[in-house]
Amino acid sequence: MFITDVGKLLDAQDKILTELGNLDEELIISGSFGFVRAYSQHRITDTIQIYTENPENVSEKLKDVIDIREVSISERWQIPEKVPQVSVSTVKDGINLKINLIKDIFQDMFEKTKLEIGLYLEDLEGIYHRILLDLINCPENILYAVDIAYIDDEYHLIDFIEIFSKNTGIKSDSVVESLKKLLEVMEKDRFSIDRTLREHSVNISSNVMKRWIKAKIEELSQ
Repeated sequence: MFITDVGKLLDAQDKILTELGNLDEELIISGSFGFVRAYSQHRITDTIQIYTENPENVSEKLKDVIDIREVSISERWQIPEKVPQVSVSTVKDGINLKINLIKDIFQDMFEKTKLEIGLYLEDLEGIYHRILLDLINCPENILYAVDIAYIDDEYHLIDFIEIFSKNTGIKSDSVVESLKKLLEVMEKDRFSIDRTLREHSVNISSNVMKRWIKAKIEELSQ
């Protein structure tokens, strides 16, 4: 992904979100996309994350309102189980976008706010939880660690795990193991990591992220 016109990307995403809001479904914006768009704006993303009770049904409804180029079905790890995810590729105003529709098994765990467009936005604790799950599921993706680093500025990782580990199943050991795996990836292929950070307009260098990751590993291991 390489976006030169961020404003055009955001406008295209807003149009897709409006279409989703018109589907008469309870759809929740969360995860990295929710944090990037609603809370921090520290980077860009071309992937819209939506959590729903029935991703397959939502994808079928989407076919009537947007130009779908490709649909794929996979599984996404959501402790304590894997859940279905339907990924939809589309183009809006010349911008390539991806919509991940993820089966939601945590609907009532965290607070959410209904937006004017008809979608729900999960609160920061719920978003934190989803990003941590993604980090554990895909530790080689530096962007999840970047998102957590920004949240960590106001809501410390160790505090979140301590408060919510019983309900979410997320343990310090799992996060530490994922961060260690990410460090290994960064050591082996710094070029790819730096490219990913540039492509997503991240204003943190890989060296700064390494120091943060090492500090978190030490903090969580005590």
